[in-house]
Order: sequence, then structure tokens, then C-alpha cells
Amino acid sequence: MKKYFLLIAVIFLSLDLFAQEENRCSSFEVLQQLKASNPDYAQLFEQSEIFLQQYISDHKNYHSRSVITIPVVVHLLYNQDSANHKLSDRQITS
Repeated sequence: MKKYFLLIAVIFLSLDLFAQEENRCSSFEVLQQLKASNPDYAQLFEQSEIFLQQYISDHKNYHSRSVITIPVVVHLLYNQDSANHKLSDRQITS
């Protein structure tokens, strides 16, 4: 089971490396290219999809549908002290 989660993590990380192009997510195109160029990758991807669908199906009642809060920290980088006040808390929160 751990190897499937590792595989899924690797898939998403590899997609993230190639996905950003002019503010357009091209993850689907990259995924198709990876599948076409590497049959082993395509097979592992399909196996992970089957595993995830089965896992979701088996654990429908296990996970509640409540709101999950993920703590996020925002770091602002600036060269001069005067630049520190250019973004309001409202802009950062949005």
C-alpha cells in the first residue's frame, strides 16, 4: 500500500514540474505524453487509479465530509522596508 501512495506522490510531483506554462495548467497534456512515451508509466498509473477507486469505495463511511482546515503560512519577501507595507492583510488572505 505504501508503494502506491509513493507512486501517486511521484506522479503528482512530476506533473507539477512540467505543468506551469503561461498561467495555464497543462498537466493533462503532460500526463498523456508520459503515458505515450513510457508503457510502464501508463500501466503503473492505471494500477494506481484502480487502487484509489477501490480505496475510496471501501472507505466511503470512514471519512466524514466535514470541513478540514489546513494551516497556511505566507512569507513576504522584499528588498526594502518600505515594500513591506504594499500588501494588505486582506490581499494576502484572499
